Amino acid sequence: MEKYFMIILVMLILLAGLTIIKDEMLRQSSADVSFFNQTKDNKSEKMTNISTKPVCTNCNSVNLSRFSIEITKIVQDSMLSRIVTAKIRAKEDVRDLTAHIQLYVGSERIKVNDMDEIEVYIGNMKAGDEVEKEIRISIDVFSAMKVRQNGQVDLLLTLSFDGGQEEIKIPVKVG
Repeated sequence: MEKYFMIILVMLILLAGLTIIKDEMLRQSSADVSFFNQTKDNKSEKMTNISTKPVCTNCNSVNLSRFSIEITKIVQDSMLSRIVTAKIRAKEDVRDLTAHIQLYVGSERIKVNDMDEIEVYIGNMKAGDEVEKEIRISIDVFSAMKVRQNGQVDLLLTLSFDGGQEEIKIPVKVG
């Protein structure tokens, strides 16, 4: 009986130690991990405090041949996640529009929300129509450490629609 008690006690101590190590890694990585931190004039903002206040407003605008995209707000949701609000304006009629979002550190794709990419269905748009979407983007602690070490994350945005697609890679500096 004592043998089982000792084994359980050792397991609890190990579990507590691993929890403390994980919490410390999250705390250290959250200080500089801010992946979506460009303002319209490319000045960097540091996002270190967890809050529901916007960390960026009118953050980034991109013009493509058929669309214009404006990231209007980024809110820090937790240490490793952000809620991003963006507007997409169609310059011509498109059907079945879907946005695909991928993140890369160098040539290595990192998981977003535990998936290879985020897919957001937007639907049909007429020329001049504008749609605003809000998505939560999260990465794991090991990916956050890679982003921090590299100093930059590349956001690959692909807009797929009936009859074609447009793609843009946006480098985002961190830290």
